[in-house]
Parts: sequence; structure tokens; C-alpha cells
Amino acid sequence: MHKNMILAMLALSATVGIESPVYAKAKSIKVQINRLTENSGYITGKGTPGARVTVSRNHMTYAAGKINRHGKLKLALNDDLSANWKYQVKLSKKGYRVKTSYVVAKAVKTINRPKNNAVTPSASDSTVAGPSTSAATQSSSTDNNGQLQKLNDQIKSLQNQVTDATNKANATRLSPEKQALADQYQKQIHDDNVQLDTLITDMANVKAAAQQMTNDQILLSSNKNGISNDLEKAKNSLAELETQKDKGDYITDAHIDSVKSAVNDYASTLKHYDDLVQQGKSAAQLDVDLFSITANLAQQQQQIDLLTSQLKELKNKLDNLYY
Repeated sequence: MHKNMILAMLALSATVGIESPVYAKAKSIKVQINRLTENSGYITGKGTPGARVTVSRNHMTYAAGKINRHGKLKLALNDDLSANWKYQVKLSKKGYRVKTSYVVAKAVKTINRPKNNAVTPSASDSTVAGPSTSAATQSSSTDNNGQLQKLNDQIKSLQNQVTDATNKANATRLSPEKQALADQYQKQIHDDNVQLDTLITDMANVKAAAQQMTNDQILLSSNKNGISNDLEKAKNSLAELETQKDKGDYITDAHIDSVKSAVNDYASTLKHYDDLVQQGKSAAQLDVDLFSITANLAQQQQQIDLLTSQLKELKNKLDNLYY
């Protein structure tokens, strides 16, 4: 189960649009890109684990990152694709031959996603893209938050029904025997509600911890030298942009700020990597910890289901006191 959680999170992968030379080897990189349309928000597929993938057209990078260690590819697009345009897919990995192929974005009848035509140029016709962790994290966090919100809504609805039944009991004169039962049910309802709220809060905290642990595990599985190289490339691109601006080239502050943000992201990722190593963390140990957390989440879900069932039963018992 913990493996499925890890696969649901996007791989932490950072890259810039300046490729390092890769000398021809006997090995060949494989990749299979899923169908793309002008409405696609991600590049998805599968291929050689650890391979760097760059999707571009006319020196503009639309997506860049790595295939994760499970062979899964999911990269967030930083701009919209255009129908029937051909996009270059460049693959590279140390010890493998560089491979270039092309994909075409298919047209769709309805365009649901708003177009963003702003293009940020970078030095030497290259695009600097910061680490894609935020996109991955946001996607996974949205899924978790959506599940918790749905659960909260269902429980809130049930609690409202129980409250109505309780109010009805308070407003209706019952026999001493029935009133004693009503008091007993209301006390148990209160206790179950308190426990339920605590469990929901705990589950949210555990899911947040699992989210961070998954990101840390993927980070520790990546190549530190690759992150360092990406940081240096981003710094060089920033210096070149600033030089171009000083010469009077059309380089806006927004362009500069975008690359500065990438530099900060790479530096932050690298520091977090070092912090994890200093704490004695490893990808293997985090995998074990994630298994434990997943089991904990399953137990909490069982407790929530049990309490929810008890609340429904108590509501029915309160309603039956009036018939």
C-alpha cells in the first residue's frame, strides 16, 4: 500500500534547459509518451528510470524533469500546447545514448484550460525551470485535502442530523425511562463526536507527514551532483540574463525574477538534501517509515468508520424514542 502512495506523489525533479554533453554508449534510452492534446496539463508516460526528459519547441522548454525510479514519467507543463504542433522530446542519461523524438499535440473540440501566451526567454535561447516539486506536491496535497474534505463533509452532515435528533429530545417531554435513555445516548454522542474530531485532525497531520516523507525519500533517491549542476547552470543563466539587461537587451525584471526563483529553489533543495543526510536519513529507512505510517492511516480510517457507524446507530435510537 505504501508503494501506491509513493507512486501517487510526483517525483521531485529539477532541471534547466541547458543539456550537458552525453557521449554515445551502447545502451539506448526508452520512453513512451501518453497521448497529448492542446488541453494537456502534464507530460505523462513511462521509460528508463532516471532518464532526463526535456520537451521543447523552437528553443522554448515546455516541460523538463526525470523519469522516476519506478519508470513513471509525469512532468507539469509550464505553458499550453498548441493543436497539431510537433514538440521535440530529448532524452539523456549518463552511460546512455542521447535520444531525440517528437510528439504532436492533438486538437480537441472544447478548450477548458485558459491559454497563457506569456513566454519568458532566458539566456542563450534556453529556459530555466525550477524544481518541479511544488507541482507534484500541490497535486498530491490537493488529492489528500479533497479526500479529507469529503470525509469532513460526510461526518458534518451526520453530526447535524444527530444534533437535530438531540434538540428534538430536549424539546419533547419523555417518560422518565425514555428520558434516561435519551440522556445516555446524548452523552455517548458527545463523546463520539469529540473522539471523531480528534481522529480527523490526527489523520490530516499523519497525511501531511507522509507527504513530506515521500518527497524526502524521492529526493534522497536522486543524484546530488545533478542538483548541484542544475544550480550552477541556473546561476550562470541568471548572470547571463543580467549581463544582457545591462547591455540594453530586452530583458525584464520578471525574466530576472523567474530565474532567481529557480536558483533559490535549487539551493533550497540542495540544502534540504544535506540536512536529511546529516540527520542520518536514507531512502530505504524512509520507505520503512512510510509503511508504518500507511498502516497507522488504515487504523485511523477504521476507527473513523466505526465511530461514524456508532453515531448513525445512536441517531436512530434517539429517533425511535418518539415512536
